[in-house]
Amino acid sequence: MGYALNDLHTIWAGYGWIKTAPVFGNNFDEHRLWQQWTATPKLGDWKMLHRSRFEQRWLETGDDVGLRWRQLLRGQRVLRSHPELSFVLWDEVFFNLNDTDWGANSGLDQNRAFMGFGFKRSPHSRIRTEIGYLNQFLNRPEDGLNHILSVNFFF
Repeated sequence: MGYALNDLHTIWAGYGWIKTAPVFGNNFDEHRLWQQWTATPKLGDWKMLHRSRFEQRWLETGDDVGLRWRQLLRGQRVLRSHPELSFVLWDEVFFNLNDTDWGANSGLDQNRAFMGFGFKRSPHSRIRTEIGYLNQFLNRPEDGLNHILSVNFFF
């Protein structure tokens, strides 16, 4: 659920249920409550999005509630020569605020950085597609770095 404070600022709250199927081990469910604030200012030709999210996470594999902070900064610039296309950049960093008995360690959890292009049939369409490169760094005992072709549809 969300509430627009004005044209630039919105507050949100929600619940997420994430089913995880790891390569090794048993499947498990994660549950999340989250609260967030978003701001959508313009910076010259760039449409910006700033999101701060606070999550309370619990897994069926433990008893602790994990607290996590997520910070996203996103920029999008319409290409003048092709107004249906836009250049998109964003970065989101995840910080665990506590240790849990199910494996979360306080500190940097992961970082996701994206660079790509967006497509909208018309400037007023609510439907868009974004395709590009997503770099995901996972701060684990064996640091993980994933190179991902990301394709997203927004309705």
